[in-house]
Amino acid sequence: MSEPRPHLDLPPATQHGFLNPRRGGSESEPPPPRDRAEHAAALRRQIDDLALSWQTAEERLPDARGHLAAAESAEGTTLAADSLGDKRTEIAVVDSTDSTALLHVRRDDLRALERKVTAYAERDTASGRPRHEPLLAPLENVRQATFDDLAAEGLAARPSIRPSPTGSSCGPMADASPPRKPALASAGWSTRSLS
Repeated sequence: MSEPRPHLDLPPATQHGFLNPRRGGSESEPPPPRDRAEHAAALRRQIDDLALSWQTAEERLPDARGHLAAAESAEGTTLAADSLGDKRTEIAVVDSTDSTALLHVRRDDLRALERKVTAYAERDTASGRPRHEPLLAPLENVRQATFDDLAAEGLAARPSIRPSPTGSSCGPMADASPPRKPALASAGWSTRSLS
């Protein structure tokens, strides 16, 4: 039998039901209503235009590998940015927010995304929903990344690489968070090139 311990002021124990954080359940937002065929055709056009712009690009450093692309969700929706990455075709999500993602397409190969768009247009899941719907229904634009994407998406806004008022990378802002060099380096950028 346990002794009373007045020096330990603990509330009475309560039980809570287990909620699996990976299931989504009723808290996940429903995808926006879309005409599958029309939306898939629009995404295919954007992907084709992006691939064509990369093939015709003349200005490129000799040692450069891949390109940066940006993906944007429709207003008021959340982008499933992690699903945009693909190990086989070496597409890496460099940075993301709820509505945008910055992708490094290392081999200029967008076939993985094209396959997902085709499956979204033509195939259903066991529950009767379009395949890859959580990723592709909110997806509004796939395009070439711009310098503004790098600055706006948080890479330049992170304290670790934001220049100090004196113009150096040292100072009070430099120690605020760990540097993001691995993500920048994988995209072919260095913090020096952003200064």
